Amino acid sequence: MNTVDNRIASGEIKLPRPPAPAANYVGAVEQGGFLDVSGQIHTDNGELKKGKVGADVTLEEAIGMARIASENALAVAHSVRGSLDGLRVHRLRVYVVGAEGFHEQHLVGNGASDYLIEVFRELGTHSRTSVGVAALPFGAAVEVELTFQVAS
Repeated sequence: MNTVDNRIASGEIKLPRPPAPAANYVGAVEQGGFLDVSGQIHTDNGELKKGKVGADVTLEEAIGMARIASENALAVAHSVRGSLDGLRVHRLRVYVVGAEGFHEQHLVGNGASDYLIEVFRELGTHSRTSVGVAALPFGAAVEVELTFQVAS
């Protein structure tokens, strides 16, 4: 069977080391049939490009950042549950720090959406909000927050 966990074990899907919480919260909470993963930014091997999309960060870079943030969110979910099998992506929230006049938050969100569908296939389809914000922790340009439905 070609489950998400089997694809991780085979190396088809690679997850980074889950980022540790940066403040007084936990990485994820499972309750009432849902798993909520705390917001994750686009740290890649400890590196973080700071700035605003449309000024310091290109749209293409921001789309990649949304993917990396989603990879980090999956790493957190996997570390908390020990498995990604039995999860269905329920809701995705994407926060984007954009330069004045930047209105392409939805395109940045596609970086996360496309990755989740790539990993979970039909169980990766989800509802989504992509919003522009004034600032994110550590000067990040993109943050992703996920809610999964857990199979009973």
